[in-house]
Amino acid sequence: MGVPRRYTLVVVAALVVAATAQQPASAGRTSGSSCGRKCPAPADTTAPSVSIASPANGATVSGTVTVAGSAADNVGLAKVEVAVDGGTAIAASGTSSWSAAVGTSTLANGSHAIAATATDTAGNRATATVTVTVANPVADTTPPSVAIATPAAGASVSGTLAAGGSAADDVAVARVEIRVDAGSFQPAGGTSSWTAAIDTTTLADGAHILTARATDGSGNASTASVSFSVANTTSGPDVVLRDPAATNGLALLGQGRTAGWGTLSVVLYWEEYASRPAAFFRDASTGATSYVSLPVDSLAGWDFSAYALTSDVDLWAFGGAGPMALRHFRLSGSPVPSSAALVSDQIFGDGDSRQSDFIRLASGGLLAAWHQQGETGPEGMWFAYLGPGGSSWRVTGPLQFMPTRSSKQTVVQHPADGSVWMFADPDSYGAIGAAHLTETADGMRVDWTNDNYINQRLFGENGPDPENPNLSSAPDPAAGTIVLAYQSAHRTTFQYAPFVTGSYPVLARIPVSGVPAFTALPVYAERVASMGLVVRPGEVWLLYRPVDTSTMTFDHLEASVLRAGGWQAPVALGKLYTSYDRVNASPDRVELLARLDDGRIHLYLPS
Repeated sequence: MGVPRRYTLVVVAALVVAATAQQPASAGRTSGSSCGRKCPAPADTTAPSVSIASPANGATVSGTVTVAGSAADNVGLAKVEVAVDGGTAIAASGTSSWSAAVGTSTLANGSHAIAATATDTAGNRATATVTVTVANPVADTTPPSVAIATPAAGASVSGTLAAGGSAADDVAVARVEIRVDAGSFQPAGGTSSWTAAIDTTTLADGAHILTARATDGSGNASTASVSFSVANTTSGPDVVLRDPAATNGLALLGQGRTAGWGTLSVVLYWEEYASRPAAFFRDASTGATSYVSLPVDSLAGWDFSAYALTSDVDLWAFGGAGPMALRHFRLSGSPVPSSAALVSDQIFGDGDSRQSDFIRLASGGLLAAWHQQGETGPEGMWFAYLGPGGSSWRVTGPLQFMPTRSSKQTVVQHPADGSVWMFADPDSYGAIGAAHLTETADGMRVDWTNDNYINQRLFGENGPDPENPNLSSAPDPAAGTIVLAYQSAHRTTFQYAPFVTGSYPVLARIPVSGVPAFTALPVYAERVASMGLVVRPGEVWLLYRPVDTSTMTFDHLEASVLRAGGWQAPVALGKLYTSYDRVNASPDRVELLARLDDGRIHLYLPS
């Protein structure tokens, strides 16, 4: 009874198993999936895109260049990098819009490739490239050259040394500086052609070294040096005027030149605060001197006096600030005058007149010149002529070929043909005019006038300073020319407050033909102050005030001599009593006068 029950159980189990085995293959699976939830995403094999917007292909670049552009990807961008010529890559800032700073200073000038590489998140890469030309400035490492032309090696100098030379550079010279010995460098004037005034009176006598340094715009510098010797051995003036009758200081009355006759020379001066004009006489053959008061009770008519000796006993003086006074004195005493008597006193012009010049002619005649200021009447130049042995003055004027207000004149007789030349320079006129006169039996004839005889347009920097340069003239019988001295248009303004400007003095040699030849003294002198001129056979002495560029003053006096075609070392005469004191010189003998800072008039007699 128990056996049939067991067989039935077995069959059921088999049916269950069989039923299980016969289920459809899709039973229990998600529709459309082959691997259920653990199936991997498909692989990303698509590269990104990248482009360079700047710099443009073929561009020229320098310095630091901003390389910029854009990139894109179908999934996502990981980074953008930039490299030059396949070198080390640098990361750009941003991805879809990116930029990177690339320095070109380490690259050689020329063609280079800039590549931008974009990488996506699957590691796919794309590269864009542009070619650029790098053009960075080439560093200037070449120093300039510099040379010293003056002084020459081993030269002996004194007074103010006019140093000068040249400099050059492959780009440009920025500045030239000079120093003496181990002193500090000071700026020179100019670059390719440079000059510098050195006051050697501040240096000890003996050997010194001048160094010039040129520097270019990149800071490259080079130097040149030369040795020279200072010999400021002048021990002082040969004569100091000490009028025994004076209780006050003495000041020069004339301006520019003194007078002489034979071995006798005369200097006019006045005693300050006493209104006393006087004359200092010196005999060169004996060395005897004297001081003679002139019998006039006033200084009226003495300002800027010009004077002449027509014999060893006849002194004439002409001057004044309107009207003009012409005085004739008879001298007595030997070997030098000891007294003077007034022979005549004559007035020319009016209150508007100003003294121009006064000379003795080779014939024995006299010529006095003056000009009008134009305050009370017309401007113009006038002159009065007294023939040899005559007693009546003949007056001619006005010559109105150029302005005369605030002007300066000088008159000189030509040693070759006896003609008389009057040179004039009005303030701010910028030209020296000339009048040509001839002495005749009837007086002085005006042959021609020229209001632009010497100017910058015709003669460049040999023209006159554009303000009101001083004029000084003297004949040179040995050369058959006139020598005219003035401050030229070669000028430099060193500072504006206070205003300090210097000009090169120029000597113009004027032959009978009237065509001038010029010689400049390469020293910046005060542009309008009085100068002294001495002309002797084979040499010309010039008395002037150099501009001291270290102190910006022009109150020292120097004398330079032109001999054998070259300027000799200047002679330092000393500091002037005031920066505007007058200076005098004999036109044909080396007698130089000035009032120095001790308040006395000094007469130098250099050999």
